[in-house]
Amino acid sequence: MSDASVDGIIGKLAAGLVGALLVWLISKFYNRSRLYCAPSRLYEYSTLADGSSTVQLVIANRGRKTEELVEIQLSTDYEYHLLAATQNGIEIPKDKAIRLPALLPRSEVSLVIVAEGKPRFSKDGIRSVRSKHSLGSVGASLSEAEASSPGAAAAAIALLLIVAVFGYAIGSTVGEDAWRWSQNQLAERHAQEFNEGCVTVRSSAPLESENGLTEAHLKGLALAAVEVKRVALVGDALITDVEVTNIIEGPVDYALTLVSHASDSTVDWSLRRDRSVRDIVMLDKGEVRSYTLSDYFPPDRKPKRFWLETNVKLFGYWVEVRRSFFFGEDASMSCPLPAANTSDQ
Repeated sequence: MSDASVDGIIGKLAAGLVGALLVWLISKFYNRSRLYCAPSRLYEYSTLADGSSTVQLVIANRGRKTEELVEIQLSTDYEYHLLAATQNGIEIPKDKAIRLPALLPRSEVSLVIVAEGKPRFSKDGIRSVRSKHSLGSVGASLSEAEASSPGAAAAAIALLLIVAVFGYAIGSTVGEDAWRWSQNQLAERHAQEFNEGCVTVRSSAPLESENGLTEAHLKGLALAAVEVKRVALVGDALITDVEVTNIIEGPVDYALTLVSHASDSTVDWSLRRDRSVRDIVMLDKGEVRSYTLSDYFPPDRKPKRFWLETNVKLFGYWVEVRRSFFFGEDASMSCPLPAANTSDQ
């Protein structure tokens, strides 16, 4: 196995691991537990009993999953009386632990209780809030409880990692594309001599036709309609200028694809964004359009050859033509290839 193949496999494994880590971080971030409890309002004076405080207690689930078997353990330093609640069936038993069967996502329950005892009731009067699978946070307010949540730091780290990974991926891709674009714009394009050979044709036309539209006739039209005007190299980028002409009366559909030795290997896809032109529709006879196609080509690859695949619709028949072009020092070569080079095809 070549070093390039090993590097490609390692690159794919690394990309897979990074992708899996990113998915895991996103899942953990969005599905993290966010269970909070806080005395949102505290009324220090009450006519119900001396030394008592009237408290509005809020239990909130800000997460995206249902919290089951929620339990709020209150301090045993107080005696409690439930005055009102936003949910039926809530009691404060002798063990002074308020229990809820479930708390739905993005929901909260409020209770108004009287706490008799000294000192006056505060967030310290709430010993803990927990559910079947999570330990919640207590604060003087819900915002304070959320800020002090055990998962807040992990969530912040996960968010930073997500932003860092996305930022690196986007930044490196955009930066690399911008760099290559500037290189292609500023670098000199070295024109190459080229020679065509190895033409193969497939057609939906019958072998014999009363109107003369045989495969051989359509092949000639397809070859005449698409002309390679120039071949150039910019570093490891292969550039071809192609001219397409409508040579018949009536509309013609074209599709062009440039294929090089590296087209099916592990290469930077940013080098191959312009290797295809699809669905060209030309209505008028004599209409001409020019296109520039590019692909990646290893400079040490032998022989120097690329393929131009053309799909043309003529008179209702599809004609697929695969044309081979040798360029540079191999421009004089033709098909069939010498035996020494067959492994490089």
